[in-house]
Amino acid sequence: MSDTGDAVPEGLVPAEVLASTGPVAVHAVGRVKPGRDKEFEELIKSVLPLIREEQGCEQYVVHTDGGEPGVYLIYERFSSGADMVRHLTQPFMRAYFEEAGRLLEGRLEAKWLRPLDA
Repeated sequence: MSDTGDAVPEGLVPAEVLASTGPVAVHAVGRVKPGRDKEFEELIKSVLPLIREEQGCEQYVVHTDGGEPGVYLIYERFSSGADMVRHLTQPFMRAYFEEAGRLLEGRLEAKWLRPLDA
């Protein structure tokens, strides 16, 4: 586990993101198992309102890839590393990650981003 206690598994979020006092963002790509699109969409739609109400959530958007069925792209931006950690450790997010793990082929591919104006 990381220095954030047992909240965020070590390696999930880079240290510089955790320590950021400015905005942080992540772009994630997930590939859903064949025939599981509807389940995944229902799952993500069930947590979207909760995520968007979280402290520090500036943007959370999910897109589909029109050219590649079963591919979902997620962009999320939070005001700080602490806000991102709080988001990732919400009980509803832990349940989401567990359920999404059953529906996705492999792991989400994540790229951690920092805005140039930060």
